[in-house]
Amino acid sequence: MTPIEIKENREWAEFYGRPLTLKRYLWRIVNHLEFLYNIIQCKPKKAVEIGIGTAAHSFFVSHFVSLVVAVDNDLSIIKFAKTSNKYFGKPVKFVVADAFNLPFKNNSFDLFFSQGFMEHFNEKEINKLAKEQLNVAVSIIFSIPSLYYGIKDFGNEMLLKRKEWLKILKLKKGKEIFIAKAKYSFIDVRLLEFFMLKKWDLKPMEIVIYTKNK
Repeated sequence: MTPIEIKENREWAEFYGRPLTLKRYLWRIVNHLEFLYNIIQCKPKKAVEIGIGTAAHSFFVSHFVSLVVAVDNDLSIIKFAKTSNKYFGKPVKFVVADAFNLPFKNNSFDLFFSQGFMEHFNEKEINKLAKEQLNVAVSIIFSIPSLYYGIKDFGNEMLLKRKEWLKILKLKKGKEIFIAKAKYSFIDVRLLEFFMLKKWDLKPMEIVIYTKNK
């Protein structure tokens, strides 16, 4: 099945640029329960999210983590997220920054997380992003749509199988080699919805990836 491209060269502010509603917040949480559960299971004291979108995941995680920092390179997205944070979650710290050059000290966080972010880059960029994140945090957890997702919401997504992501994320840092763990996630309301509407087969639409630098 060939993925459907919705729109190319779309601006992220256009895609996410409005305050979060309760319905959208709950939808974001329910659709990524396994990913969020894995974050909580790591029991981080300090966590940072990159490419925040609506920042719904940062808000949810803030109920379980002492310090959550939400990073994006788009000031307008940050402004909308700040407004939404008044109604959802505990206070989150917002930072405008470049994902390839993060303004944090090495190992200053326990966990770095993202959802629907890494698949918008090429293989070389993904590798560089992961290394930068491992400099900043002890662990990384991120979720991306799998090859079976079937839709390119933004237009530039790289949809791959689990083993293809693992190949990209075999990272070297000096003499050390960090090998990621990846699993398909079946806990997805959209999967059941699309299956019942006979739009897609019952195949995992999401991949959760984890790696650690020590």
